[in-house]
Amino acid sequence: MADGRYSLFDKLFTPILLIKDNFDVIFLNNDAKDAYGAESRRPENAQNLKCFAISHGYDRPCYEYGEECPVKNLIDDESIDKSSVNHIHKNGYYKVEAYRNKEDGISFFESHARISDLKVKIDYLEKEMRNTQIFKNFFYDNSYAMFILEPDTSEIMDINSSAIKFYGYSKEEIIGKTIETINPFLSKEAVFNTLDLTLSGKQKVFYYKHRLKDGAIRDVQISLTVIDIQGRRLVLDTVLDITEKIQQEKELKEQKAKAEEVNLYYRALAEANEFMIGKHDRNVVFKQICEIISGINGSFFVWIGLWNGMNIQPVTYSSAIKGSDKVFERITGLNPFEIDDEYPTPAMDAFRTGKPVIVNNYKASTYENNRNNVYYMEALGAEATAAFPLSADGKNVGVLTACAGKDAFMPDIAALLHTLANNMSDKLYLISLEDAEKENKRIIEHLAYHDILTGVPNRAHFLNRIKSVDSRVKRHKLPFALLLIDLDGFKHINDTYGHDTGDKLLIETAKRIKGSLRDEDEMFRMGGDEFTVIADTSKLKSGEDLVAMCDRIIDKINEPASIEGKNMHIGASIGIAFDLDGKTGFEDIMKIADAAMYEAKNGGRNRCELRYR
Repeated sequence: MADGRYSLFDKLFTPILLIKDNFDVIFLNNDAKDAYGAESRRPENAQNLKCFAISHGYDRPCYEYGEECPVKNLIDDESIDKSSVNHIHKNGYYKVEAYRNKEDGISFFESHARISDLKVKIDYLEKEMRNTQIFKNFFYDNSYAMFILEPDTSEIMDINSSAIKFYGYSKEEIIGKTIETINPFLSKEAVFNTLDLTLSGKQKVFYYKHRLKDGAIRDVQISLTVIDIQGRRLVLDTVLDITEKIQQEKELKEQKAKAEEVNLYYRALAEANEFMIGKHDRNVVFKQICEIISGINGSFFVWIGLWNGMNIQPVTYSSAIKGSDKVFERITGLNPFEIDDEYPTPAMDAFRTGKPVIVNNYKASTYENNRNNVYYMEALGAEATAAFPLSADGKNVGVLTACAGKDAFMPDIAALLHTLANNMSDKLYLISLEDAEKENKRIIEHLAYHDILTGVPNRAHFLNRIKSVDSRVKRHKLPFALLLIDLDGFKHINDTYGHDTGDKLLIETAKRIKGSLRDEDEMFRMGGDEFTVIADTSKLKSGEDLVAMCDRIIDKINEPASIEGKNMHIGASIGIAFDLDGKTGFEDIMKIADAAMYEAKNGGRNRCELRYR
């Protein structure tokens, strides 16, 4: 393998290979490893790694397949020191230049510059800008969809991979087209007005509807930025899909309108039914209504039952009749109010028909044939019964039943009980809405402050939390520690196996990080493959404790993860910022942690770096 003399090539953003005259590769820079994937990542003691296997996937030299080989040209003609050809490699079209290594005369450097047969302007952009770290990081690998536009023509000059994925067009299909291809709802005049507003600095953010290649329409937020490339003024167009956000806002608005309507109805109900004011517990409402009804007549026995899928199950009662507690306990155990087509009960008839059933002389009715029901009537000394259906959201859910002496439920009493039953049904419906609204609110709040994929707190939660911690730390002059975790090798997993596999690996990695922390430590996902931890410092003895914690995290992440039957291997670079006296603001602490993290990456990756403040 090559020694450290060639490490300088790792700073170049183009693949570089050092090749012997037998086509063995003895050095690859980092960009070559990234470009050609797993075949170029081998142990240090591996032998016979051939250049044609890396770049073409061939089992023998490319010239044996009738292709021109620049290294072979230099071997055959010692009078030349450079040879250049265009090659189709397994991951793209490249301009390959080979140079004779004058140090030993038997090895050759090869540079691979990716090219395209598109327009000169595309080649110009990619050639001039791909070799800058800013453009590579900010444009081509950005998770947001991005275009580069020619403002004078609205022509699309370049597009990143996220835009290709979002819109469904290939580069060849979209480059050279005008922006109206994806925004057909704007006239050409409106397009140029938009660009003029951006160029003049009057407006940078716009909201439109874009059409994808498959015809789908998406709501988008467009951020336009004027950029200068080689003295040429262009416009960078960043696209944010806000379709789901707009839909959520619409649903929230509808929920709010519905809640307002429910609140109006609730106030009207509360004014007519003072006993239910402020009550949100169904069981409390049941008990209160039973007590109110039984209070009308001291000889009333009132109970409420709910349908459990098989029968009416009594859930609460109220009565001043001696021994009524034992009667209720027994009828609850007997479940006498089940479906019996031959010998029905008033309660079951009211439930099934949705109408009140009034029986003022029980013994003279057909209900007397149901012996279980007769038991509790006789035990209470009751001769009359009345049953009223309870409903919620248009469905019968139970019954309100009262028992008393003969002729107890005359029309005025029956009408009162029916009104109370109806009001209770309304209350049950309101409670169900309130419960649903509370649950929706809880879900919305959770989604706002938690990462949907991993379930851990998100960036918004982190920013709120760190401000609170920062205030407390400064006030009491406490030590403060922040960990910034960036996964190593995750992009390769995503590119090789797809985002679904990558998502599953992120979920597993989040669990591993969480499991490596103490209960007092707080973990957040900042986005992509980056996590942050606010470390509890109350029990720390030194910064070495933080290093030990990070080493545990790295060791756990390094363990193979079995995803869809494949073992995945990734690492992590961690930056640690440790403020010993709480005098540093959280923004500076974040910058320190970020710098430490990049220092960890530059120092070999899969390690941590501690910085004090």
